[in-house]
Amino acid sequence: MNLKNFYKTSDRIARFEYFKYISVMICCTLCLCIFNEIVLSLTQYTDIQYIIAIILMVNLKYSQICLSIRRYKDMDLSGWMCLTMLIPVIGFLMFLILSFTKGTKGNNKYGIDPLV
Repeated sequence: MNLKNFYKTSDRIARFEYFKYISVMICCTLCLCIFNEIVLSLTQYTDIQYIIAIILMVNLKYSQICLSIRRYKDMDLSGWMCLTMLIPVIGFLMFLILSFTKGTKGNNKYGIDPLV
């Protein structure tokens, strides 16, 4: 698993790779939330802790957007479609579509087939 692939938007990404990266990000988010709750229960929050938590959450969200853009490109759709994921119910449905819909077979206007 290459970490620079989290922030890349120029290529396509296959379903399994997308699901693998998103699973890692979900686990990281859960660990961050649990860690924050433990720290909150043991100490008073300081400004530094808030800043670190915000930076980590923004980083995770940015990498999710980059991966979603690559997944949309694999289905021969514009990366701007990832804006639909900001709508609460539709966002979850779009996540399911990205996770389980096959991409375009062969090359498309966004690049070569990631399964080749």
